[in-house]
Amino acid sequence: MDAGIPHSHAMYISGHKTDSIFRRYDIVSDDRLAVAFSKLQTLFDKKLTPKKTRDVRPAKSATNPLRRRTT
Repeated sequence: MDAGIPHSHAMYISGHKTDSIFRRYDIVSDDRLAVAFSKLQTLFDKKLTPKKTRDVRPAKSATNPLRRRTT
């Protein structure tokens, strides 16, 4: 999995027939966990950081189509 190959290919190469057996021997190291938590933190930071908005008020010279004209 660390090599970036698909799960099914790794199972074929290692000879595992079922997902449960493959997962049993897929030991998670502390380094892999640290990378995973770092990626999650980056995602949360992006999602929770307020986005900058720009002012969308119409220019003074523009006419407002919703405004009623008084004649």
